[in-house]
Amino acid sequence: TPPVISSVTGNSQAGYVVSGTADPGNTVKIINPATGQEIGSGLADSSGNYSITLPAGSIGANADINATATDAGGNVSNPTAGKTPADADTTAPDAPVITGITGNSTDGYVVTGTAEAGSKVEIKDSTGAVIGSATADGSGNYSVSLPGSVGANADITATATDAAGNVSAPTSGKTPADVDTTAPD
Repeated sequence: TPPVISSVTGNSQAGYVVSGTADPGNTVKIINPATGQEIGSGLADSSGNYSITLPAGSIGANADINATATDAGGNVSNPTAGKTPADADTTAPDAPVITGITGNSTDGYVVTGTAEAGSKVEIKDSTGAVIGSATADGSGNYSVSLPGSVGANADITATATDAAGNVSAPTSGKTPADVDTTAPD
């Protein structure tokens, strides 16, 4: 009987673990169908469960694999197809660019710029508290409104967080000075 592949876990840097079931006592082999090379094997236990480690470098991410079962008589099953998972995104996005900060302490401020498309841009004050956020559009443009309480000439930073949760380096900015609208004596 062809083996069942229940799960394939791991990544291309650390290797993978293929788990599943086959007839008890069968030898399960994991094969790279592109090369026909065996990249791992193991024995199904008395309950039919198997777990086979594929060493790092034996096969890449998002790659096809086949599993076959061989019984005590040397009969080999038809292959069962499987796939290694894609590697997780661990690359932080580039730091966002601040192209403009407009407004004043009465009406509030608007921070505009560009960041990785789809990333969440957060603006923080000098204490590190988030004071505004927005999602960069498909072209990477963002616009974040800030309350007037941030104050004039206040230091702010912008970071971008991608869908995988990776956070960019911060970009520094400063709110503009309030325009003097008071007539002299």
